[in-house]
Amino acid sequence: MKKILLFLLVVFSVFIPNVYANTEGYETTKEEIKEDNDLDQPDITVDLVNGEVTSSEVSDTTTTGDVKEDENDLDYDYTETTVIEREIEATTSDEKVVISESNSELEGVNPIKDSTKEELYLNNYTDPSGITITDDGPNGYEYKYVGSGDYSAQWISKVYVTFEKDEDDNPLIDEDGNYIIKSLTKSDGTIITSNGVPTTDVNAVFDQKTGTRGQQFLLMDKDGNAVYGYCIDLGTGANKGYWYTIANLEDNDYYASEESEKHVRSIVMNGYWGTLSDADNDGNFDIGSLALIKQKLKEALVKGEIDGEVTVSYRVNGEIITEVITITDDVIDNLTEGEALDMTQAAIWSYANGAQSVQDGEDGWIVAGTMYGDMANGNRSGKDDPEGMARMTVLYKWLMDLEEEHTSSVIINEKNYVEDLSLTVGNRVKDDIYEASINFDLVYDIVDEDDLIVYLSYKDDNDEEQTIVRRIVGTLKENEEYIKENENGYVIDGLNLKNNTDFTFTLRLAGEQNLKFGAYIYTAAGGIDSSQTFVGLAKGNHKVDISSEITISFDVDDNNKVITEHMWNSDINGDISDGGIGNEMEPPHTGTTCVEFILYNNVAIIDKKRELLNI
Repeated sequence: MKKILLFLLVVFSVFIPNVYANTEGYETTKEEIKEDNDLDQPDITVDLVNGEVTSSEVSDTTTTGDVKEDENDLDYDYTETTVIEREIEATTSDEKVVISESNSELEGVNPIKDSTKEELYLNNYTDPSGITITDDGPNGYEYKYVGSGDYSAQWISKVYVTFEKDEDDNPLIDEDGNYIIKSLTKSDGTIITSNGVPTTDVNAVFDQKTGTRGQQFLLMDKDGNAVYGYCIDLGTGANKGYWYTIANLEDNDYYASEESEKHVRSIVMNGYWGTLSDADNDGNFDIGSLALIKQKLKEALVKGEIDGEVTVSYRVNGEIITEVITITDDVIDNLTEGEALDMTQAAIWSYANGAQSVQDGEDGWIVAGTMYGDMANGNRSGKDDPEGMARMTVLYKWLMDLEEEHTSSVIINEKNYVEDLSLTVGNRVKDDIYEASINFDLVYDIVDEDDLIVYLSYKDDNDEEQTIVRRIVGTLKENEEYIKENENGYVIDGLNLKNNTDFTFTLRLAGEQNLKFGAYIYTAAGGIDSSQTFVGLAKGNHKVDISSEITISFDVDDNNKVITEHMWNSDINGDISDGGIGNEMEPPHTGTTCVEFILYNNVAIIDKKRELLNI
């Protein structure tokens, strides 16, 4: 028989809003704090989309203490669960982009003035060394159209197509799914006829010595840097004296198909530019040289990538003559400068403005009979050349079918500046002021040769202008530091922003980006309809000073709570044997509760009970 050594009366006070018993004879009390917004908050990020309202939410639940593993776990004593729920909604204005500077120091692909070039009008070639530009162009436009490069001796057939339309002006389609041509018009405005009757036969174009000569165009900046380009806009004339800026091929609003940029880039990278065969004297033919084109055509012939035989048709005194020309290395070697220039221009036109409208069933300009260069009844000099027609056919089709993957640098401009813009909000600093950061990425892929700094300007909660300066790439200067990066791109942190208040920030990027050698377009001040758009090859440094202004208002909703749960190991049925505590134990009650612990031989049970009761 055990002797009772000690009775201990423990008086304690505890607030217990909710007490319940379970079927196992244990009792649990749960205390819930409905809200506690002073907790450390997890960062929450919301995407910022021009002119739209966007939202995001995040939740986090953590449990500490002797965690209950599952519903059958009756051995845990205490847990505290913190539930954090945050929502953010952001309203973003339309983005306003301003270009302060967009000058370039580019090295283009320059034709060589050479009297041995065949079938070119070299007297039209403008020598850039004799040109001086004294005036300035509009903001962001640094190149002036000042003259022409090489002209071809042939003419590319240029035809205006008019389609049959229904009463709603929709083009009609024949049983084969082709748009029905109503008439073809020469570039001088007269309707093309066959035996005096208006015709829709494109082959009839070959008898009409009308169209346009292929040529290159000279652009120059005030520092004397010259670049040459081809026309990429068949429907718009080129106006001398207009100012131009360099842009991306993808910035064009007109193309013949979704794959046009890819094809145009391949044509420009592989086409004729009139350069020396081996200017560096390194044994390799230079890009844009006639020698390199011949070499590639011969390689394509061996690989079966071009036809070994080409059928050509032409007319002599009204009679159609058809010949089959076998393509050999000797035939390719006879390719002239003029033929190569014409076919490069024609291939570009076939994917550009003019071709687009016609392929969509709209009236517009196309190049027709291009592969024959309007030589079916002889060129302007009256020469018949079936082999020349075959050579031009082969080159034109080869350029049109190129599937090479070429890339160019993405020029930073109003269409290609910031992407994936977002706002991240952290803890509340005071009242409605929150720690925040702006996250963004550039469309342009940074390279080591670049020199770029970003400036973030905004007004803080005291309405004072703040500017944060971070270097993205280049050598650090005094008081500069590199920008931070995370999975969302670049990060500018350290902002304190007020909830439910409009604030405007300006993100400015300034410096130089290094454009790798590639194909780019040159667009005129005043838009694509003001003067012809050109396409050319270039590389070099492009100066950037561009700003994006956006107004944001955000609303953060924090809904947080802490739930605590106590397990009371009271023996309701009085059958616990190892602790010696009988059914004298009463479950806790709300308010101040006296509990008598009857301890047998072991005062350590006092400490255990204190632990169980969390006192």
